[in-house]
Amino acid sequence: MKLVVGLGNPTAKYEKTRHNAGFRVIDRFSGLSGIELGSRKHFSVFGKGEVKGERVILAKPLTYVNLSGKAVGSFMHYYRIAVDDLLLIYDDMDLKPGRIRIRPCGSSGGHNGVESVITALGSDRFPRIRIGIGRRKAAGGTDADFVLKNFSRDERPVIEEAIDKGARAVETVIREGLSAAMDKFNKGTKAQSSKGTE
Repeated sequence: MKLVVGLGNPTAKYEKTRHNAGFRVIDRFSGLSGIELGSRKHFSVFGKGEVKGERVILAKPLTYVNLSGKAVGSFMHYYRIAVDDLLLIYDDMDLKPGRIRIRPCGSSGGHNGVESVITALGSDRFPRIRIGIGRRKAAGGTDADFVLKNFSRDERPVIEEAIDKGARAVETVIREGLSAAMDKFNKGTKAQSSKGTE
C-alpha cells in the first residue's frame, strides 16, 4: 500500500498560497486517478483506491502544515505502512517556481511540515516530491509570510504546469517506481534552483 500525502493548510483562505502546492498536487492526482477525497479520519481528508493494482491512499492533513506529522504518523501506524511506501509532496523555496524535484530521502531542508513528519516517523528515509515556489525577492517580511502569499499573475501558468507535472510524477512513482520517476522528472532541475544550487 502506498500513502501519498500533500502538505498544505486547510480552509479556503490558504487554497492558492505557495504553502499549499502539495495539496494542489493531491487534488490534481485525485482527478487523474479517480480516487475521491471523501473520507475524514487520521486528522485528514483522504481517499482510497487502486492504481495499476497498487492500493493507494491519498491524503491532505487538516492539522496545518507545521503539525503534519500527526496525520502522517496516524496513517502509517494504523495501516502499518513502511516508511519507503510514503510519498510526501510539498513546496520548496530552494527551487524556482514551476520546477519539481524527486528524492528518495533527505533532511527537511528547513521545511517545518517535513520536519514534523520526520519527527513523527523517527526517519527521513521516505520519498518526496518537492514543488518549486521560489524565494522572496523584496526586502522586509519573512519566509513564513512569503509562503502564505498567493502566486503572482506571471507565476500562475508556471505553477499550474508544475502541479500537472507533480501529479504525473506521482503516477509514475506508483506505476514505474521511484527511479523511473527521478529519471523522467529531475532532468535539468539542479541548474534551476532558486539559489543557483541544489
